[in-house]
Amino acid sequence: MKLTINRAIIGVALVGVIVCAVMITMHFIPDSRQFFTDADTIKQPSADASLRDILWQPPVKLPELINAETNVYEPRVSWDGLTLFFVRGKPGQNSDIYYCTRTPAGWTDPLPLEGVNSDEDDLGPEPSADGQSLYFYSNREGTLGGHDIWVSHRGQDGWQTPINLGPAVNSEFNDYGPALTSDGKTLYYASNRPLPDDAKKPDPDAWPATLREDLYHRTYDIYVTTITDAGPAPAEPLMALNTPHNEGSPCVSPVDDFLYFASDRPGGEGGFDIYRTR
Repeated sequence: MKLTINRAIIGVALVGVIVCAVMITMHFIPDSRQFFTDADTIKQPSADASLRDILWQPPVKLPELINAETNVYEPRVSWDGLTLFFVRGKPGQNSDIYYCTRTPAGWTDPLPLEGVNSDEDDLGPEPSADGQSLYFYSNREGTLGGHDIWVSHRGQDGWQTPINLGPAVNSEFNDYGPALTSDGKTLYYASNRPLPDDAKKPDPDAWPATLREDLYHRTYDIYVTTITDAGPAPAEPLMALNTPHNEGSPCVSPVDDFLYFASDRPGGEGGFDIYRTR
């Protein structure tokens, strides 16, 4: 009886030694599984990540000093990542462009962009890479009709009086959503101007300067213009991207290799979807 108990004790002890040995071995053997990670909140097994896929961190709401009780939208970050531009207010009820600065202690209190905002809607801020120009769209006095693309240049005393980009870019219809390349030489935007063979009449019931608008019974298309020292060249529609449906809200990737945009073309998930093209 005593011999049987001793054998049982020895057996349990051996099992414990084996388990400990396995655990120690597993601790020192490198994990052969592969992950994509940012060493923070992302740990995606490589087998589950598609080639060229983008892995996003979970979204985090910015502080309340930025997200006020009114509508806050159309955020744009400066190319150095230190200034955040955004819009406060409802279109048609005086929307203004605000900005705040990132510091070691967090974001500064947002301030309206003095010298740029008007009594009308000022929307869609798009800073240049050198920080010396800010493009946006507005229905302020001086537009050719609807909303136009404007630009303000930074001077020694701050932002200067905005300039309308003129008939080479703007039309009597709605032109909105400027998106600038990193070299500042190419500007994309959306417009619902009619095509040469389009004779449709305007409709007074509309959503002004949004993709949902049907003011002129015209879908929105993406246009492109070249910015030169003499001013912008005549804009042309991007026929390779545009469809009989709506294309708008263009956005250029930081190294200019992708153009993102919204479209309600067939084949999406419903309503407007985000597309990208190289």
